[in-house]
Amino acid sequence: MGISSEVIASLAAMPLRFERDFCLIPRAYTRWKPDSTDKDTHEFSAIELARHLLDVETEGYQVRIQRMLKETNPWLAAIDGRASISTHIDDAVEPREVLAEFRAARRATVRLIQGIDEYQMERQGYLRGHGQMTLRGLIYYLCSHDLQHLACLQWLLGRIDSQVIIGAFGGHSAS
Repeated sequence: MGISSEVIASLAAMPLRFERDFCLIPRAYTRWKPDSTDKDTHEFSAIELARHLLDVETEGYQVRIQRMLKETNPWLAAIDGRASISTHIDDAVEPREVLAEFRAARRATVRLIQGIDEYQMERQGYLRGHGQMTLRGLIYYLCSHDLQHLACLQWLLGRIDSQVIIGAFGGHSAS
């Protein structure tokens, strides 16, 4: 069993889905993070989420897929998202550039996956934190990662909206 066309379509659509939602973030809030005392706080700002997706795409999944195709049962490293963000994000980073790089990286990943045959999908590796898996399973984890970060962006939009309302009503809710 290979990877379904639905999974390929979902992977291919992710950059535009993320960018569409990212564009809902007011420019003044692209680097904003909620108060760390918020019990539901996600750790990344919108620009950090975008950069994280790019880093995980290029330093994580592309490398892992290549290694699973070339090596016998490789041990695959986890990506430290916080460390990666701290080395790639500064005030000069433009969101549109990060989003464009993510689109290009994902196109490369999709092309790579489309070239994998059914036999290769059965190749195995070990991913720290997830255990033994097939290449197909790794691709499903990539889809899951996409959905998690789309949800994070939606959550962030909700927190930003709360901040705007709080500011507009002098610290009191509208209700």
